[in-house]
Amino acid sequence: MKKPLKNIRWISVGRRAAAGFALLLFLFPSSAPAFSKWQHELVAAIAEQNLTPAAQSQVRRLLGPTTTLASVSTWADKVRGQRRETGPWHYINFPLELSEPDFDVMNTRQGNVVWAIVTRIGILKDPQAITMERIEALEFLVHFVGDLHQPLHCGTGIDQGGNRVRVLWQGKTTSLHSVWDGKIFFIKTEEIYPWANRLQEDLSPEEKEEMAAGTPYEWMVESARIAREFAYPKLPSSSFRQGTRPPELSEDYAQAARPIFQRQILRAGLRLGRLLNSIFDPAPTGDLAEAGVKEPLAATVGD
Repeated sequence: MKKPLKNIRWISVGRRAAAGFALLLFLFPSSAPAFSKWQHELVAAIAEQNLTPAAQSQVRRLLGPTTTLASVSTWADKVRGQRRETGPWHYINFPLELSEPDFDVMNTRQGNVVWAIVTRIGILKDPQAITMERIEALEFLVHFVGDLHQPLHCGTGIDQGGNRVRVLWQGKTTSLHSVWDGKIFFIKTEEIYPWANRLQEDLSPEEKEEMAAGTPYEWMVESARIAREFAYPKLPSSSFRQGTRPPELSEDYAQAARPIFQRQILRAGLRLGRLLNSIFDPAPTGDLAEAGVKEPLAATVGD
C-alpha cells in the first residue's frame, strides 16, 4: 500500500454507444444525481472561454454554430437511464485508506471516469471515427471532466460515493453526495457566465496554465484526496452510525467546503479547455491524448 500524500493546502459520448468497460464496485443508483446542472454548465462556460480560435471552430463544426458546450454539458446524465452501460463512467470508487486506486480498481471490466475520459479523447482524435461518434464523445467528455472534479465521484464505494451518508442540510435530510453536488454553493442559470468570469478574474495566463496542467489520472487522485482528507473526516461521527438522527452539517463545514468546491469547478473548466485545445489545436498545448494513468500526483491540492 502506498503512503498517503501529504502537505495539502486547502483553497477559498443518431448517438451510438461506444463499446467499453465500466467500473462496478458499488453502482450509484440510476437515478442518483451527478454534479448539478448549473455546475456542469459553469465548468463548460469556463472551458469555452479558454479555447483557442482553432479549437472553437472545431467545436462549432461538431455541435453547430449556435450550440454551446454549456448547453450539452448535462446530456450524459439525461441518457443514463437508457444507456445503462454509461452509468459507471461517471465516477470511480476505492477505499479511503488507499491514497491512489490499485490495479483492480483501475482495470475492471466496465470502466470508470478516468477510462471514460481517455477513451472519449481517443474517439475525438480518431480520423476514422464517424461524425456522430465524435459529437457523442465530445458531449460525454464535457460532462465527465466535471464529474471527475466532484470529490464524492472519487469517494468510497462502500457508501456509494457518499449517497448513503445521511446528513441534515438547512434542516432537511439529504446525502453527503448531494451536498457536494451543488448544495454547498448554488447559483442560478443566468449567473453562469458572470460566475465563469468571476472565478477567473484574478488569474494570470501563467496561473491558468499551471492550474490546468496534469492528467485525468492525477486529477482523480486530487479529487479523492479532498474526499479522503476533508469531505469525510470533517463530518460529525454520528453521520456513519445507523439508526441515529442525521447530523446537521455545520456552517463551519460549509464555509470551509465552499472555496474548495469553487476551486474544483475552476480547475475542471480550465482543464477541460486545455484538453479540447490539445485535441483540436494541439500545437500550442501539446498532445494530451495519452493523458491517462501516469505517475502519481506529486503536487499539492492547493495552488
